[in-house]
Amino acid sequence: MDPLLAFSCRRGWTTLDRGSDTNANLYYSASFQGALNAGSRRLTPLDANLIELECALARDGSHWIASFYSCGTVIGCDRHRSTQVVIGVHSGVFPAVIGQLEHQARVIDPEDIATCVIFGSCGNDSNPDAPCRPAPLESATPSTLRLSPRAARPPTK
Repeated sequence: MDPLLAFSCRRGWTTLDRGSDTNANLYYSASFQGALNAGSRRLTPLDANLIELECALARDGSHWIASFYSCGTVIGCDRHRSTQVVIGVHSGVFPAVIGQLEHQARVIDPEDIATCVIFGSCGNDSNPDAPCRPAPLESATPSTLRLSPRAARPPTK
């Protein structure tokens, strides 16, 4: 576990919790361009419906597994929503995956995320439970209301 934590620390990760020699939770402090990495936080990212790039390391038999949650929103559109990526630490693609996740976390625009979460103007309605892209407001003035003729009802028997 210690070599994995040292590797992560050199890359800018911070250990949140180390349960034992077989598991630990970390977060990437450069997430959201470092905007949340203030000295004393009053709110955790989750309180603001955000997820920093996070990783749970766990030993599964003789293998180490990294379970990442990408930097993004808890709810939101496909473009901004955090997703889970699970990969073996000893996998040949592990360095490329962690590099890509770190890059995405560093360059994500906090204003873009805030606009998506608060105003929903990101333009993607892929998640019906999300605040993104509310239905456009329609005018309630009588001159713009479209009336359709009522269909004739069949006679009742």
